[in-house]
Amino acid sequence: MQLDIVDLDETWQSAAVAYLRRWPYRNAIPLSNVTQLRGRCDVVLAHSGGAVLGVASHYRDLPFPGLAFALDLDQALPPLLAARRYNAGRCLAKPVACS
Repeated sequence: MQLDIVDLDETWQSAAVAYLRRWPYRNAIPLSNVTQLRGRCDVVLAHSGGAVLGVASHYRDLPFPGLAFALDLDQALPPLLAARRYNAGRCLAKPVACS
């Protein structure tokens, strides 16, 4: 299966919202990141044949990497995270202390 990773834009906005609204409680954070918080988030999505298979987002206003994702296809996660690392590199490249 050919999997394409693209930045969320007007072309994919309604498809991403429809995808996430299938399970609105499970996808509450990603759904808010592609709608109400869209201006403060970097969002990428995975699609194949016009069908959305996953969404990953980074909320920029947090002092740590605020990542959220939802996906149907396990194989979509690595390329989505790689795209997020590239697009939000300034945040994700910083070490995060965990205790």
